Amino acid sequence: MSRYGVPVVPLWTTHARTAQSGGPVLVNALPELQPGRSRFGPGVHFVGPLVGAVLPGDRDVSWLSGSDRTLVVATGTVFARPAEFFRNIVDAFTGTGWTVILATARLPVEHLGVLPRNVHAHRWIPQSMALERASVFLTHAGMNSVHEAVLAGVPMISAPHSREQRLTAARLRELGVAVPLGHWSELVGQAARMTSDPLVHQSSQRMKSRAAAAGGAVSAADLLLEIADRR
Repeated sequence: MSRYGVPVVPLWTTHARTAQSGGPVLVNALPELQPGRSRFGPGVHFVGPLVGAVLPGDRDVSWLSGSDRTLVVATGTVFARPAEFFRNIVDAFTGTGWTVILATARLPVEHLGVLPRNVHAHRWIPQSMALERASVFLTHAGMNSVHEAVLAGVPMISAPHSREQRLTAARLRELGVAVPLGHWSELVGQAARMTSDPLVHQSSQRMKSRAAAAGGAVSAADLLLEIADRR
């Protein structure tokens, strides 16, 4: 409760950092993705992904048509990845029959050099739209990206940077929907296995159903209205 008598409800956008709270807490995640969730009481509400629609605007997104085998690569905007990171991906998938979509964020696309026809590189992509067409997602395991992949039912290859991302990546692996990035020489094989493994597909679809059922923004709004009505 604030000093003005207005209820205060913390919203954790990734992992809730404390199990102790004097009032309700909302968490922008599924409970499966929360480390140590068994310690949390009934006041901690996991409302699921709070993901909004991404509109392409006037941009040409014809490259999103994809193929039967499409890898989307997006590793966040907070920690910059060097050109070598993306170039290793390009070299691995050149001539493989895969379509590869790269989001380079802080790195200018020109730094990657000449790209083969099956690779499309942009500093920004409408990620949720791209994931609807993806077979596999190579991600830093940031929570927003993970939510978009889960909602699209897309398996993941994780390349986390921060401790929080490593925790999320570990949970995704335990849930059967992701594997950690191996050596570059193994990447094409990893992507192929993630698309063909029936257990990975089942796990991804199960997580997709869980995320849709959590309610997201609707559940969060209902809880906030319920809290306000208690005043």
